[in-house]
Amino acid sequence: MMDIRTFSSPDEIRELPNFVENNPLTKATYKGLVGDYHFGEEVECCFQKENGNLCLHSHRRGWLIELLDGTVTLLGNNCASAQFSLESKLIGDRKLYNNEKRRKQSIAALKELISQKPIRLEQLGQMRSRLESLKSRTNALISDFGENTRRQLITLGRSGKPDVLVKGVKLRPYVDDNGKQKQERSVIQVKLGSFNGLALIQPESFYQLFQSMKDVSIVYDEAETIEDSSKASEVDRLVNKLGDVDRILREGEQLLALESSFTNNNFELLYYVVQDRCELEAIMVKLMNDAGQIGGRKKSRGWFDDKHQQLLKQLGVDRIERV
Repeated sequence: MMDIRTFSSPDEIRELPNFVENNPLTKATYKGLVGDYHFGEEVECCFQKENGNLCLHSHRRGWLIELLDGTVTLLGNNCASAQFSLESKLIGDRKLYNNEKRRKQSIAALKELISQKPIRLEQLGQMRSRLESLKSRTNALISDFGENTRRQLITLGRSGKPDVLVKGVKLRPYVDDNGKQKQERSVIQVKLGSFNGLALIQPESFYQLFQSMKDVSIVYDEAETIEDSSKASEVDRLVNKLGDVDRILREGEQLLALESSFTNNNFELLYYVVQDRCELEAIMVKLMNDAGQIGGRKKSRGWFDDKHQQLLKQLGVDRIERV
């Protein structure tokens, strides 16, 4: 493995015993990379041009270079790219150095994530408990809706168009040229409302988060077996997986936040949505009873018919048809 050393100030480099100020570097005298630097102040590049003069281009980011004579000097990052060919040893060393630096940074990030394991697993456990409770409450709320209606609502939610749209039909009687009584139809499309928070009744909303939580727990166990010599691709995979905790918690909170909008839906709109007649009648009874009007199917028909008549009057139409 290549040694990685990043210098943050010129003084750190000047303290090196083999560093020489304004030490010229040529393609022929290059031996290897000592490290990289990122300074807050500018320094001058020591690459020697063909005319014998130093480059002296001011820069803050570059490479500490070891020469064949054992001394070290400065090379600006841009000059390294401009003055050395892709096939040169320096460019090859730079690629290896950058890859190794990123790998070690990933290992450091992974170790930091592992140190957070107890806290993060506790957070995920608490979130799972809250989501399990939310799922139970949601299922209880729609348990009387019937399988076909629940499936219809799930489809409505997945479509991304949860609006309840109907046609308001106005009928105007008239007599045609042959003296026959007819009706002229004028139709308007009306949005009665929307069903919000339907993600709560979609099984995948909870399943995907629960599966991600399980995956994180497994990955923590894998991560604890990682060694300093592990491949970068494997380390990056684990870092990305463990970094998924924040997304899981965020999406969990988003689901929890949907509960109020879901429970506050006007489920009376199902009257204009549900296709299964038997399930619709059961829903009508439930909604009427929930509203404090106790009774059965016959009473619920009259209760909803009154509401339907009120809506006709409100819209100024003679008939309401489903879209």
